[in-house]
Amino acid sequence: MDQAAIAKVGIEPPRHYQGVFRSATQRFLPLLEEAREGLRELPVPDIARAHYLELVVSRPQPAFVLFPLMYLHLADATGGVTERHRAYLPFQMLAMELIALYDDTVDYTPVRSGSPTYTARHGAAPATVLAGVVHSTLVQHTATMFPELSPMLVRAFENLCARELWEHGARHPHVSEDSLASWMRCRNAAIPPIVSYSLDGALMLHGLEPIPEPVHARFGDLQQDVDDLINIVEEREKVGENDDIKLGIPSYPLLATLRAEPSATQLLEEIWAPLRGLPPASLEADLALRDPALIERHRELVELIVRHGIAATVEKVIADAEAVSAGAPVHVWSCLREYAFSIVDRLRHLDPRARFEEHIAAPWLASDAN
Repeated sequence: MDQAAIAKVGIEPPRHYQGVFRSATQRFLPLLEEAREGLRELPVPDIARAHYLELVVSRPQPAFVLFPLMYLHLADATGGVTERHRAYLPFQMLAMELIALYDDTVDYTPVRSGSPTYTARHGAAPATVLAGVVHSTLVQHTATMFPELSPMLVRAFENLCARELWEHGARHPHVSEDSLASWMRCRNAAIPPIVSYSLDGALMLHGLEPIPEPVHARFGDLQQDVDDLINIVEEREKVGENDDIKLGIPSYPLLATLRAEPSATQLLEEIWAPLRGLPPASLEADLALRDPALIERHRELVELIVRHGIAATVEKVIADAEAVSAGAPVHVWSCLREYAFSIVDRLRHLDPRARFEEHIAAPWLASDAN
């Protein structure tokens, strides 16, 4: 990508998330811009610099931008955004770009936030070695500048990479309720250490106690379930993203549909059976996905998910958000409740019960606007 074009790319806020994320974006956008400038200047090997810049600053929306926003918002709410928080913000953002690179490479993701992914532009081999450059840079600077954060960083990426490796070979599992539930538990366990890295990292720089691990787990579950439902019912494949059902990835909306409608089990098996054992993004997989019978089965299954999976998933993520609130320590309770229900709010167009205003009382709304 042209270096001059990269230099002109500004940060685009998350369009689909409201609640606390809208006000946090308005307040902290200058700090995100400052951090991105810091990433531009970060020392990396000259021969890799063009690829590094394309990855970390070429897209209008930073990868997983909700995490840096929560990091800043939580820091501000528990003592203020200090110089140390600002100094580490570029590395929080760099970590999210690296997570996206791993995800995009394992999933063969063509588009992220409306822009082609690095992996789609260059292939899995350059993406793999670029990940090594970025990972080394992130670990080195964290250990040098913020050694107290190093254990959380290492744990997050060791766990993530191990589970990404497992997931790559575990797609299109046996179709049963128990099999899908077991698969999701293993996949979802990749998320809590990442939540801890961002949120507990903000607290640790204030010398405050971390959030209990069960809270991280419920928070991660609700994030994943919201994302999975969006992928299916908004047909994200039409804007260049992957279709998780075709990719062979179980999800709670899918599991809830199997529980509610017995015919969904056979439909899913008929979709996944021809794809088992085929390399993802291969010619063989592409030909199988073009089969009119498979396309029809997929359409029927999505209709069943709309009928049964939306309501069940909304009920679950609301319960998860309440569990996050119930388990949160007092010094972060209001923040975590706002984060959780702002993520649930992403489903407001599918079910009015997901609306932020249904769960966050006026005092929090007022404080959020200040």
